[in-house]
Amino acid sequence: ATAVRPSPVVAARSGAITAAAAGSSSSSSGVVDSDEPKDIQKLRRQIQDLRVNLIRAAVRLGLSASNEQLGQYLGVLDRLEKVQAPSAKPRPDVNKLAVQEALELNESEAPDSKLGTNLVVLVIGMTGTGKSELINSVLEKPVLGTSAFRESTKRIRIVKGAVAGVSVTFIDTPGLHASSDAQISNRNLLKGIKRVYNKRKPHFVLYVDRLDAARPGFGELGVLTTITSTLGQAVWKKTMVVLTHANAAREKLGKEYPAVSKQRRNILQNILRQAAGEMQLRTPFHLVDLYPEGPRSQSGQPIVFDQVGMLTLSAVPWRQNLLVMLLGLYAYETAQQLLQKKAGKGKSAAAAAGKQGDMFKQMMRSRLPPTNYFVEQLVEGVTKPDGWAVPEDPFGAETDDEEAEDFRAM
Repeated sequence: ATAVRPSPVVAARSGAITAAAAGSSSSSSGVVDSDEPKDIQKLRRQIQDLRVNLIRAAVRLGLSASNEQLGQYLGVLDRLEKVQAPSAKPRPDVNKLAVQEALELNESEAPDSKLGTNLVVLVIGMTGTGKSELINSVLEKPVLGTSAFRESTKRIRIVKGAVAGVSVTFIDTPGLHASSDAQISNRNLLKGIKRVYNKRKPHFVLYVDRLDAARPGFGELGVLTTITSTLGQAVWKKTMVVLTHANAAREKLGKEYPAVSKQRRNILQNILRQAAGEMQLRTPFHLVDLYPEGPRSQSGQPIVFDQVGMLTLSAVPWRQNLLVMLLGLYAYETAQQLLQKKAGKGKSAAAAAGKQGDMFKQMMRSRLPPTNYFVEQLVEGVTKPDGWAVPEDPFGAETDDEEAEDFRAM
């Protein structure tokens, strides 16, 4: 059975910083300048809370507070704040203060205490690729029944759990089929997924497929095109691809594994571009292996082997990497939302507010790349991102499919 660690259930959904994450007054020293307007002081504290919670979660997941990947996320947040909310005075090292605060809070609180971060993730993909088992592995609990010999998910299910104090809501979905004969059933299923997608508003989408899948004639293209037409091109802005059975593929392919693995990702990336109608699209890719008895690191993290850099295969802690990436991108996007809200308020006339919004858009276009620009640098060799599809509204057809069934991770 999959290794189990205690993890509380958190039944919450929010894309913003919760009251529980509002920083303590003592921790605001140095972060907040009392000479700045009150709304700017509040904004500084909110962004610092994002840093602190990111560090706390990453440390609980086994990373060092000085980890390079974590440091890059913190650097991106720092740059974003400096560009969008510059300070008239020199500021202290806010990242150093965040590390200090995070370590102190982790030391004083239970290892599974709530951090006030709430992620919602849609899991979608081909049938038999391991979507439900992926959720079980991330939560480290056998929440969903799975089978290696038959399709185990028959309806949309909402799975609520917690990882390292972070509330995570997964939307588990029945598998799609690559066969051309299944396009009508795929579209009907996706209409039901769309209803839950619009209601739950997931922060991220995990598209799951097998690394060792070989479908003749670009069998995925029809499925991915149907996803685009139903959920809209904007869905690819928040999508990461998870390829399962990585260790099994490595054992089967031997020396050919690095080349075949790279080729598989390149082919699927090209199919995604065609389906999204955006030839510059680059999507983060994660290799994972869901076999409970698979290899683990000395710290107990499940690992896969991937080509990091140009030559060698390295052990990659896939669960840790996936979760830290989700949390890092969540922090970045939440900070963007906070700063955009601040930029849009304006102090006087609507014209001033419009000018401020135009300045924000110009700075975002010229100085701040989109979120996934940073992913390639953050998880080199495991993901290959840096462009997003252009958002487009899908047709608004509703469906009479069953309501999503709630399952609570006990």
